[in-house]
Amino acid sequence: MKAAQHNVISFLFRLTFFSSLAFCGISFSLLSYAAEEGKRYDIPDYVVSHEQASIKRGFETYMQFCASCHKSEFVRHKRISDDLHISWKEYKDQWLGGSEPTSAFLTNSWTFESAKEVFGIVPPDLSLIASQKEPNWVYRYLHSFYKDDAQLYGSNNVLAPNVKMPNVLAFMQGTLEKESCGSDNQNKVEACFNLVKTEQGTMTDQEFNDLIQDLVNFFVYLSEPSRLEAEILAPKVLLFLLVFCLIAYLLKREFWKDISK
Repeated sequence: MKAAQHNVISFLFRLTFFSSLAFCGISFSLLSYAAEEGKRYDIPDYVVSHEQASIKRGFETYMQFCASCHKSEFVRHKRISDDLHISWKEYKDQWLGGSEPTSAFLTNSWTFESAKEVFGIVPPDLSLIASQKEPNWVYRYLHSFYKDDAQLYGSNNVLAPNVKMPNVLAFMQGTLEKESCGSDNQNKVEACFNLVKTEQGTMTDQEFNDLIQDLVNFFVYLSEPSRLEAEILAPKVLLFLLVFCLIAYLLKREFWKDISK
């Protein structure tokens, strides 16, 4: 009798134990799924890079998504072609329709009047945007668009409220929504909020971060094109100075050897 009771108790214990494990596993899976779909969108810090390959990828993104509205009138097409080691023929074929540019600079067909009529504001020139706003600000700005149906283009920006710029990269990044995490009842304003991703885009978060990283690297290059050449030249200059100092020291020692006597 005792053996039978022991077996029943053992069976019930195992049944309860494994049922609990199964329930926990299902609950964990559901929580993981919910976190993936509605997770808080954290923006990583920007780390500047003057790597030529990154700048070239950023240039391609700029030409595809920025150049149709924004101008960069302080930089020449030929300068970019030379700095990024793109043959002039390849550059023209890919980005200028195979013909010579109507302007030597990175411009477009918008006039100030027509741009203001369409957008309500003239899109800023991007030649010096990385110097004016700081690269990290530009990086975070491009991450910070969120869905806002009250705006003309259906999106807003945390760093530039009521911005007139459409979120042209939304299909890659996905849909972000603003979620309040507290309010200041006295002043009747939001004390804090999070950006929450509600729909995944064509890229993963890491892929989109890399895309924006490359684009901002290109903006940094635009603000100081000679920096790329300086980065290449700097090690050669330092090596020359090191060799020169060594020769100067040996020469000095040779001169003072006779004087000491």
